[in-house]
Amino acid sequence: KSVSAKMLSGQIGYLEVRQFGDDTVELVKASVADFNQKQPRALIIDLRNNPGGYLDAVAPIAGQFIAPNIVVKERDRDGRTDVIRSVEVPLLPKMPLYVLINGGSASAAEILAGALQDYKRATLVGQRTFGKGSVQDIIPLKNGAARRLTIAEWLTPMNRQINKKGIDPDVAVEGVKTAESDPVLAKAIELASR
Repeated sequence: KSVSAKMLSGQIGYLEVRQFGDDTVELVKASVADFNQKQPRALIIDLRNNPGGYLDAVAPIAGQFIAPNIVVKERDRDGRTDVIRSVEVPLLPKMPLYVLINGGSASAAEILAGALQDYKRATLVGQRTFGKGSVQDIIPLKNGAARRLTIAEWLTPMNRQINKKGIDPDVAVEGVKTAESDPVLAKAIELASR
């Protein structure tokens, strides 16, 4: 499964999204509906080491937390910009959100984190994301080879570049998750418990 959810002590919901795959939107929606029933004091969304995946999963997930709006912009080489919007009515529009990120959070994970940060809907905790914000096309060549060509870049709703820059956390926390400790999660729990 690409998603797991549980309640942490102190009545805080925890939603880990490992990648954006075929099952992710439905699993997130089911988890959010469950959290809506339980009414935790805050929700932590863990996007650490999430390499991305299907871009079309991002808008419906963002739509669980923000009113219908632009989630990401795609700008091509000629400067033309297309937008991808959320259209969902958010189930948890006001619940405090804390999003965990690190250098392994890439692509679709960065788009989700950047949109929630742009709309001041979530506090990002952890380390700067990977910085994979380009759209690529595969051009077949002779002998079965291919060339990957960058054709566009993704921007956050407030026009921040993701590619090669990443998304910076609001609260920087060093350290990695081990069997004994998880300083990033511990900081998010501390913030959510205030």
